[in-house]
Amino acid sequence: MSYKVYGRNDCTYCQLTIKLLERKGIPFQYISIKQTLREFLNEFSTVTGNQRTIPLIFNEHNVFIGGYHDLVKILNYNVTDDF
Repeated sequence: MSYKVYGRNDCTYCQLTIKLLERKGIPFQYISIKQTLREFLNEFSTVTGNQRTIPLIFNEHNVFIGGYHDLVKILNYNVTDDF
């Protein structure tokens, strides 16, 4: 399993997503958002069901799985390990 993560460097949940995937040894591609957040989210709105937050995470089949908390659920990860 691998993931594609769209996010920004100033986003806490984007950074937590990267740390989680690295900690689990799961391959991923990180794509840094260049346009404004509003423009980016509008561009992906039909694919994401109009999600208004980042990161946007897609699985290896390019299926949108959600954000950080959705990834945590999929991986059955205990987030208290991060604090």
